[in-house]
Amino acid sequence: MNLARQKGIAAVELAILIIPLVLIVFGITELGRAIYYYNTLLKGTRDAARYLAVKGEGEGVAEAKNLAVFGTTTNTGTSLLPRLSTVNVPDPTYATIGSIDIVTVTIQNYCFVLNFVPPPFFLGVDEEPCASAGFT
Repeated sequence: MNLARQKGIAAVELAILIIPLVLIVFGITELGRAIYYYNTLLKGTRDAARYLAVKGEGEGVAEAKNLAVFGTTTNTGTSLLPRLSTVNVPDPTYATIGSIDIVTVTIQNYCFVLNFVPPPFFLGVDEEPCASAGFT
């Protein structure tokens, strides 16, 4: 085999493989960020549900919403996630099963924005993927 004809083959192979490798790396980082956001939403609803569990029905609803969004019972500071507000937290639902009181707190319609792929090119749709999280 003539070595002079094989000089640029490594550069061509790298050029072909670099694009899929970069896409895989960015895809993994976006997936990790999405899982982090979901975990933060779930933690916020869990904290709010625990806060309301020791209150009476209808008491402390505004504080629980702030706890789910800001991480504190006061409406101060920045939200735990970008574009998360108390509008995303509907009023909690209360139920009683036998002698057990149940309170459910949810976060609805929180949209996760992909930084890597513009929304029109994400799976061929024009909308951002939205998620809901809840804790009972």
